[in-house]
Amino acid sequence: NVETSEVRNRTATFVFNFGERYFGTMVAYAAGEDAENEEFTSSLPTQAFKEIMKDLTPLLEPPQEKAVQPTPLLLPAPSV
Repeated sequence: NVETSEVRNRTATFVFNFGERYFGTMVAYAAGEDAENEEFTSSLPTQAFKEIMKDLTPLLEPPQEKAVQPTPLLLPAPSV
């Protein structure tokens, strides 16, 4: 039987692999006495990842080819 408990730390980890170039680990961590006051769950890193993906998504898409703008050709005025 557990009679008492003591909070030592709190962690939440999310490992991701997105495309061929982006991978990593996101960790939320609270140490010591501060951990007892934190109420985050394992969903915190996933929520942070969702926010970061808004900025990363354009990097994962293939570059758009820019339309070539015609260069005006300036010819001398005809002689009269």
